[in-house]
Amino acid sequence: MKIDLYFSYRSPYSYLILPRMLKLKEKYDIEINFKVVYPIAIRMPEWFEGKNFFTFFFFKMIDMRLQAKKLGIPFTSKLKPDPIRQNIMTGKISSHQPYIFDICHLGQMAQMKGVGMEFAFEVSSLIFGGGLRTGIPTKIYQSRQKSWLRS
Repeated sequence: MKIDLYFSYRSPYSYLILPRMLKLKEKYDIEINFKVVYPIAIRMPEWFEGKNFFTFFFFKMIDMRLQAKKLGIPFTSKLKPDPIRQNIMTGKISSHQPYIFDICHLGQMAQMKGVGMEFAFEVSSLIFGGGLRTGIPTKIYQSRQKSWLRS
């Protein structure tokens, strides 16, 4: 059986599904076509226009926390730093994005080496699991040095 999995490094739901997908892959030997996509903030910045951030994301955050708790997965909504530069009060996306393109490209490189989901899990755990506190570049490049990603 084959499954297509479209993954965004900024989506908490992508982070929350990864452990289950990795188990499926291992337990049932399912072929997962792992595809990295740019976050909606990059693909469609206009999507955030007119949204009331306080009500829209408040309910989303409740759902994400409940899902993480149910699955036993560490989760934080305080991304430090967020892989996307965005004004959380207005929803406006910055034209300067120093992290997300490098993260996505590293993820694509990992996928070409056959470890895209594993790399995505490492990086997502740093971003959404509360392990990212000193800045994305340092932690990401440390993750990249894992033996499964070396040539």
